[in-house]
Amino acid sequence: MLSRLDEVVKNLTLSDHLFGTHVFFFREENFKKFPKDLQKVVMESILVACRQQQKEMKDLDDKSVESMKQKGIKIWSISSEEKARWIAATKKVYFEHEKRIDQSSGDGRVFMRTVFKSLGRDYDKEILGN
Repeated sequence: MLSRLDEVVKNLTLSDHLFGTHVFFFREENFKKFPKDLQKVVMESILVACRQQQKEMKDLDDKSVESMKQKGIKIWSISSEEKARWIAATKKVYFEHEKRIDQSSGDGRVFMRTVFKSLGRDYDKEILGN
């Protein structure tokens, strides 16, 4: 267990409010300047790396939860209604990320939509309520 939570907690709630993923971000106009064959290689490599990272993170999470259970930590899960309430309460964090990204690249919302989509989630629905 990487974080050694077993040393300080007796209960842990799995809320799924965070997602750890690597993000590979290209400005589209720059990417389109690459030769087509190189674009294909780059995209395939990115997809392979991202899928591998997401699988490794899920496996690590699963292993960590199992380890905590074995060490006597009570693992709690929250309902989908409670998850929705949690997401609603943290929306301002996403908007702050949008603003920060906008300051450097001008496309914060596009970026956030892309990150959510890469995880099978819908930014507009979850965060914007559309």
